[in-house]
Formats: sequence, structure tokens, C-alpha cells
Amino acid sequence: EQDLKVKSEDYGRARPHAEFVLTRTKDQNVQQHARYNILLGLVDTGRGVEAYKLLEEMLKADPGHKVVYRAALKVSNALRKAFRTMPRDSEEDVAKRDELRLMSVRAYRAYLINNPNPRKLKEGYWPRAISGLYELEQWQEAEDLIDKLLKSYGSRLSDKMRRYANRRKARCILERAKKAFADGKTEEADRLFAIAAPVYAALVGADNKGTNDTLAEAAQIFGGFLTEEDRRGQRKFYPGNSEFARAAKIWKKLQTRFRRAADKATSSAETAKLEFRVQKARVYTFLMVYQDARSRGDRKGLQRLKRNVEAVFQKSAVPGGPKLVGLWEWLREQL
Repeated sequence: EQDLKVKSEDYGRARPHAEFVLTRTKDQNVQQHARYNILLGLVDTGRGVEAYKLLEEMLKADPGHKVVYRAALKVSNALRKAFRTMPRDSEEDVAKRDELRLMSVRAYRAYLINNPNPRKLKEGYWPRAISGLYELEQWQEAEDLIDKLLKSYGSRLSDKMRRYANRRKARCILERAKKAFADGKTEEADRLFAIAAPVYAALVGADNKGTNDTLAEAAQIFGGFLTEEDRRGQRKFYPGNSEFARAAKIWKKLQTRFRRAADKATSSAETAKLEFRVQKARVYTFLMVYQDARSRGDRKGLQRLKRNVEAVFQKSAVPGGPKLVGLWEWLREQL
């Protein structure tokens, strides 16, 4: 604490001089160096968010300047250190942590793409930014960075890294396809699904093997998905490859996996997240069974499913919780 106090006092004396330079010169080179000096002081005094905002100014002014990529790395590392120490006990905690993490990831992306010698960067540097954007569901940003990686390295990219990149790109394409369909852009959704489908078919194979995330994504490729409500409160169903029975088996498997993981969770936030996944897998299992029976004209199967869905509502007026009850209600209306 004493060291931080000294640094803050030193920075307080030095910053006015750097700001004076910014107001007195129009030389972009000198301005970027002045911003860089201010940014270093912000990082040293634990003001990472302010440093990130200043980095954004530097990127807007001259992203190719030689100090920008160094500034980006310093900001990213400072924010990374900060968010890793933040609690994750509640949804509010996780949201605040993710906000800081996204800043760190975007700063690290700036370090990668504004590096003056990108071909000299080890390929192992890239997953930190790609995985961060991917896990934070910034699909377009993640896909753009993956394309940058593939283009920058070309044939020099290792097979392992190429598989990693293509796997994550497939998820990004899937999510963009889902958004396109929800926005009424059916042709675009079909085009994107056609790109993602063979990738997932190869990933899980005929035996439907893979990680939880891979299987959940593949199930949407095989059996489709239901959109969120639009402004009129309506939902739309996209059939994917219409392999509904296969998708139902995958969702059932995931329901079992998520339940086991939820039973072993050690924090309330982790338990809540896994419980949501349990309930989502459950409703999607029912949804796929419905689509399969409907596609085959199985009236008895539909009648049996209707009784089962009614039983779900008898046990709870809000099955699956507030975020999923709408899916149950949609299914109930179809029956």
C-alpha cells in the first residue's frame, strides 16, 4: 500500500507535464508518446479501466504507432490480473468480472493485430484473445481474429492450432446463423448453417462424442433451435438438418452430464449456471421428441408427449425458471 501511495504521488506530479505536451503539439508521434507515458502511470497506480480508455484513444489516433502494441499488452495484463482476483459467487459478480475481462481481451487483441512484426509472434499467443472473445460470446470479433490468425500464418500454422481455430470458428458461424434466422434473414442463416454443419458432423462423429459445448452446438445443427421472442412475442423454429431423434439423444446425454456436474458444484454461481444448462437440455429433449414425432406423423407419440408436458406444468407453473418457461409454453401450445 505504501508503494502504491508513492507511485500515485509521483504520477500525480508527472501527469500534468504529459498533458501539457498533448495540448501544445500537433505532432502525432509526440502525442502518442505522451499518451503512453500517462497510460504507464495509470497502470502502475492500479487504474486499469482508465488506462483502457486511454488505449482506445491511442488506437483511434494512430493504431500503427510503435508504442501502441506495447501499451495494449500492459493494459491487458493489468486488467487480467485485476479480473482474476474478482469474486464469482453471484451473477452480479460474474457480470462485473466479465466486463473487465472483455476489456483485457480486447486490449490483448490490439496487441496482436497492431504488432509491427506479427509473423514473429508465436502462434500460442493467439488463443488468449480468441478464447476470451469466444467464451464471452463476442462471435463476430472472435471469428475476425481467427481469420486474421489463419491468414497471418498460412501453411506455417500447426495442425493443432488449425483444428483449434476451425473448431471455434464453427461455433461463431453457428451463433451468427442463429442470429440471422432470428432477424428474418433465412437465406443467410441457411448459408451459414451449411458451412458449420459438416464441421460439427466431423467433430462428434457417428457416435455423438465430444465435450459438453461441442455436443450442445452439434445438437442445434442436427435438430435445430427455437428463437427468443420477437417484439410481438413470437418465436420461430429452425429445423437444422432435421435429425431430431439424434438431437434428442444428445440433449438427453447432456442433461445427465450437467446434472452430475451441478451436484458437485462448489459455488452458488456455478450451481446456478449448471442448473440452467440442465433445464435447457431437458426442454430441448422434449422439443426434439416433439419435432421427431411430428415429422413422422406419430399421433400416439404426440399424445403421450402432450401428457408429459402437462405433467411438467403441474409440477411447476414456471418450468425451467423464468428464462426457459417460454420454451415450455411454446411447446405446450404446439401440442
